[in-house]
Amino acid sequence: MLVELTVENIAIIERCQISIGSGFTVLTGETGAGKSLLVDALELALGERADTELVRTGATKASVSAVLDLSGDAALLGKCREAGIEPEGSELLAEQQSLLYIQREVYAEGRSQCRVNGKMTPVSSLRQLGQFLVDLHGQHDHQSLLDPARHIGFLDDWIGEPARALIQRVAETYSQVLATRQKLASLRAGLRDREHRLDLLRFQVSEIESAAPKPGELEEMETMIERLRNVERIGNAAALALDSLIAGDRSAADAVRLGVKAVEEAARYDPSLAPVLETLGSALVQIEEGSRDLTLYLDRLEADPERLEEVAGRIDLLRRLRRKYGEDEVAVLAFLEEARRELDLLGDAEASEEEFATALAQAETHLSTLALELSALRKERAAEFADKVQGQLRDLA
Repeated sequence: MLVELTVENIAIIERCQISIGSGFTVLTGETGAGKSLLVDALELALGERADTELVRTGATKASVSAVLDLSGDAALLGKCREAGIEPEGSELLAEQQSLLYIQREVYAEGRSQCRVNGKMTPVSSLRQLGQFLVDLHGQHDHQSLLDPARHIGFLDDWIGEPARALIQRVAETYSQVLATRQKLASLRAGLRDREHRLDLLRFQVSEIESAAPKPGELEEMETMIERLRNVERIGNAAALALDSLIAGDRSAADAVRLGVKAVEEAARYDPSLAPVLETLGSALVQIEEGSRDLTLYLDRLEADPERLEEVAGRIDLLRRLRRKYGEDEVAVLAFLEEARRELDLLGDAEASEEEFATALAQAETHLSTLALELSALRKERAAEFADKVQGQLRDLA
């Protein structure tokens, strides 16, 4: 509903502001008083072509401001939102209004601009919206009554709740069909790349599984290859140690034995040396045990070129896995689990496609059924509606 109209500097009107209440409003006046100018100004506010001749002589610009209350008109509110315009006020509280503020300015040099709720808006958008905001009837104006595109709306309004309920169900089902179509299209678009992704995932899973890395394995292999590469040095050092401990002319074992005997002799006269004797005896035992372990180590120690090559290859493999899949074996194994999960999901994609296709077919069938039901209702009531309209038109001649 038009609530207020303000006109400035249009033709003979310097400034005029009209507040319109509910009900029927009549503007009367002598010929030339400016009644038609107010209609022209309203048309200008609704996006009609701007004519610089409308600018009042001596003024730089003409302006029209219109305030419309769209409260309770869900269709108009929807049209506004489609155009990217949000009416001011809230629909959450019944006492608050949904208001639309339109301002159109025409400059004497020819340009014009318009704002809706303070936001610059293209005139084309305003014109498209304007046809739903106000319906002008006149001797030479286009009338919505003669617009075939709006006839179905007149019929539905006359039928009332049965038509509204069916229209709502059709709209909801149509939205469901569109959403399901979009999901199915997105899924199928993804499936076009599915095989490439599956091939990659299968290769990655196979590569990691065949390598079977263990946490901390690379560090272990690096320690092992150092030993294999330095067998000779290790053997020489171990042999030297063994010779120093038990095999040489002045071995550590012999020296400790002499010490033990000397302390044993002294302890015969001074029992307080017993702890020293025990310590030296323990040292001799440890030297002998260490020497035996070292002897066994030397017996097992030998160059193994094949094992060296095998460990080097393993290290290269583990390092390659780290470069591709994670900073260590733990991260590589985590990548493996994620790849397995994605493989399972992609494996279910075909089933998901079938489910969406089935759901779409069911929704389309339901939509067709509802549309046919709505069409049948309209056809059934259209003849009666046409008779009533024609009866009114005959009275109007």
